Amino acid sequence: MQPVAAPSPMTVVFHADPDAFLAAARAVVSRSPASEAFVAAWCDGLKRRPPRAGTPLLFATCEIGDSRALALQHGPLPVVLLRSDPAASGAIADALAAQARAVPGVHGAEEACEAFAARWRAATGARAALNARLRHHQLVAVREPPPAPGAMRAANANDSAWLVEHLDRFVAESGAPAAPEGTSAMVEARLADGRYRIWERDGERVAFLGLVAATPRHGRIGPVWTPPGHRGRGYATSLVARASAELLARGVERVFLVTDLANPTSNAIYARVGYEPLEDEVELRFVAA
Repeated sequence: MQPVAAPSPMTVVFHADPDAFLAAARAVVSRSPASEAFVAAWCDGLKRRPPRAGTPLLFATCEIGDSRALALQHGPLPVVLLRSDPAASGAIADALAAQARAVPGVHGAEEACEAFAARWRAATGARAALNARLRHHQLVAVREPPPAPGAMRAANANDSAWLVEHLDRFVAESGAPAAPEGTSAMVEARLADGRYRIWERDGERVAFLGLVAATPRHGRIGPVWTPPGHRGRGYATSLVARASAELLARGVERVFLVTDLANPTSNAIYARVGYEPLEDEVELRFVAA
């Protein structure tokens, strides 16, 4: 990891609301349709359902010459940089360190994350460890897989306890960050918005996923989870295909999802349905020196 010179933190702008952030971050957000869909879903969710009082939020942008960066953070989650440039990402790290902000890690383009991590280590002494290599995929047309037994349905309030249990199991197995507001509160809000689909066979829930129409043109799917006792039977593949087709039928042009490159099973599932690799990212976690 190469050292990055420290630009002035004064180049970093902190925004008070998602709309102001979106306007300032447009140059970075527009670099990738996956980034555009991610930021749109993030900001729309926070506007429609603001977090509990006292939950820290970060909306920051930085511009240093031709170098531009954005940073998003919700509660104790890693800072998201997406397709930011290295120099501006380093400036954001300096600004957050000057505020003594809690930053457990960083997620985005590898060069941006390394630049952030180098400045974070210079300021705090914490070093970065690779937590995951991730890949964004996009789909424009569903390739129908062999049908699995059962059918997809929208989740409802009667599924709440089951979803909470299995989302917690998903987090424990995958290492994905837990919801800042707590799993129960997240499930309640997303059920109200119609954002979960369940694959059911003979009255038994055998897989689930989350979905959202992030913009009028872009949708996102995730997480996707099959309990261990039901794996290997095609349930998740059929569920992803049906949910992706639903989003396309709503009028979105592309559907995105993210996979962990260390999980070849999930990557194979999505390829069979028609998802194609788009871009890679990393997630670094900071540990004490």
